[in-house]
Amino acid sequence: MAVKIVGSRRNRVSFLTLIMVIVAGILLFAAAGLFGFKMYKQMEKEYQDKIAVYEEELDIYKSIVDENTRTVYIPHEEIKFNTVLEEDMFYVEEIFSSIPQEDFIDETDLGKVATLDVPAGNPVLKYMVEDQLIPDDVRNVEFSTFMLQSNIREGDFIDVRIRFPNGEDYIVLSKKKVEGIRFQTSTIWLNIKHGELMTVSSAIVDAYLKEGTKLYVVKYVDAQTQNRARETYPVNDHVRKIMREDPNILEKASNVLSEQARMSLEERLENVLGDHMKSAISDELSGLNSNVQEVLKQEAANQRAIGEKESADGQAAKEQQKPGSGQNNEKGSVIDGDD
Repeated sequence: MAVKIVGSRRNRVSFLTLIMVIVAGILLFAAAGLFGFKMYKQMEKEYQDKIAVYEEELDIYKSIVDENTRTVYIPHEEIKFNTVLEEDMFYVEEIFSSIPQEDFIDETDLGKVATLDVPAGNPVLKYMVEDQLIPDDVRNVEFSTFMLQSNIREGDFIDVRIRFPNGEDYIVLSKKKVEGIRFQTSTIWLNIKHGELMTVSSAIVDAYLKEGTKLYVVKYVDAQTQNRARETYPVNDHVRKIMREDPNILEKASNVLSEQARMSLEERLENVLGDHMKSAISDELSGLNSNVQEVLKQEAANQRAIGEKESADGQAAKEQQKPGSGQNNEKGSVIDGDD
């Protein structure tokens, strides 16, 4: 016998509602999962894009570093002028620099000679060394025909220039080291080659023949970083002809220019000393005036002190005289009464 269970309408509605809630929950969970997965994929893509950008920037930075990384030779101690470079003088290091690698010395430059003083700890550049510093035709020559700057010292690097009255200015010798200097006689010593000596001789005669021409020197501000200037003085054929015709013209020109250089130096020194003496005299007078004023102030103070003391003494004397005069009057009246 079959039993038929018949539920109430209310139970059927509750069951249907439960099923709908479950289905809705499943759908909502699925939608949330789908949305979350989509967001995850989007975030992953953005993250990958950022990584790609960072990697690209990193590659750029690496390429910049690689392009500007230089292998340099750095001296342990200062390398003096005319010193032969040896391997144990340096340590090799990689640095970041925009200077091209070929401008720095390498192992092929060992054995060359320093053309200037190289400080310790600074990378050595190609221009600081030469294969042969002193060629066979180099001589140490004395000149007293140049107008010298008062701030030039032994070891400085200079250009020798010539200036004509019309304003034209040329470089006769370029970046020469001052081997010696004596301001008293306006004398300077330079190491120059034979060809340079002939050029200077021509310039000396040129300056002698053209009145108002100056043969002078200028100092390099930083010889280690400043490149050598190019000589621009054109040797005059007319001057050469005169030098051939008159062998004594160079000596005459040297004597005249030496005298002019000495007179110019003496005038500059006189002006400098004159200003110094004026300043010294002014300082001396200022000090003297200060001392005089101090003495006058002290004297005035002394006079005031003396005046105050005299006034006090006078006042005390007056005070003493008043009681004395009263006693004398009393004595006089007593005597008169007795009489």
